[in-house]
Amino acid sequence: MNKTKFELTWNEKVNQTKQDLHAAMQAGPRILLETVTNHEDKNYFFDMIAIVREKLAHRQAGSFIGTYFTKARLEDIKKKIALSDTKDLEWASWQPFFLFLKDASEVEIDALDSDLRIVLDKAPASEDQLCQFLKDETENDNPWRGGLFEVFAKAALLKSSAFTVEAFDWNLPNSRNIDATVRIGQCVVGVEITSRGDSAAAKGRWEKHCADVLTKDSDQAFCESQDAYAPGRWLYGTVFNKIAPGFDSTKSQLLPEAPNLLLIRLSSVISDLRPESPSIGWALDELFAGRSSTDTSPISLREYLTRNLSGQEGIVNELLAAPSQVSGIFLFDHRCRLKVIRINSNAREKCRLSHEELAIFEKALVCSPDYCG
Repeated sequence: MNKTKFELTWNEKVNQTKQDLHAAMQAGPRILLETVTNHEDKNYFFDMIAIVREKLAHRQAGSFIGTYFTKARLEDIKKKIALSDTKDLEWASWQPFFLFLKDASEVEIDALDSDLRIVLDKAPASEDQLCQFLKDETENDNPWRGGLFEVFAKAALLKSSAFTVEAFDWNLPNSRNIDATVRIGQCVVGVEITSRGDSAAAKGRWEKHCADVLTKDSDQAFCESQDAYAPGRWLYGTVFNKIAPGFDSTKSQLLPEAPNLLLIRLSSVISDLRPESPSIGWALDELFAGRSSTDTSPISLREYLTRNLSGQEGIVNELLAAPSQVSGIFLFDHRCRLKVIRINSNAREKCRLSHEELAIFEKALVCSPDYCG
């Protein structure tokens, strides 16, 4: 049995606060199911199947939830339960979509279905791409969380009466595309949506630690190998993956010579990768400094670029100016709650947005849906 995802135990032996539980859930789509009195009894696990089957039965014709979580998919999970030992099932990996259906209320499921419909009514041709996270049958939490965030953000933009969404997945002159183009008055704003979570390697180290603690009854603390600046460097990587993928500015996913916003969801259970992290704040300062810094401190943008482009000083100097295409950055937590807004006062003139215009986007994006909880 593959045991590569983190689990939580809901029995009384684990004394964790509610906040700790919510944070730990972000480590992956694993749960340590409630320990049954008789470990040979699988009724608890088969009850999970019954709960999900009942919720799926309530889906009306045309429901995206019902369409993408098929009966065959549920039967495959049932077979997994039937063929596994109960003890293994307590440590089993589960598809995030399955866990969502098991735990979410009908209201939350309806809300996700509704937001999917809102987005796809606007851009029906993008269904295959938008719903990829629903089709994913792996036991990896990152695609699921990223998919929920994209659905929320696009639906929230469409629901606003303060601007008009002109297009989703708009093709750019360089053959790339941008997630959304939004018109405010005479101004067209590009919006790019992305998520950053823990890497597979980092999760593996965390899960091994958790397994050691649970099996050896150890009190040892876990500390991911990193320094205080690591989350800031991860933010640099996320931003440059949009403004200059592979450190090539010709592959930018931003509207040329126009305002652009980056909506970024940050989530980690094993590091300080969160919107309010001091390191993230320092990185935002560097990104929007508007100067060709000579600073080589560990958090500096120049140091980050130099480390990745050793001996290519000309490209480093060019890329130091790349963030001037970004009008502002909105940072969200693991539950899609808007936590940080940073305006780029040093953006190029054609790429600037006023505080009033940013406030319009803030109003549209400030309320996260329950299905992201």
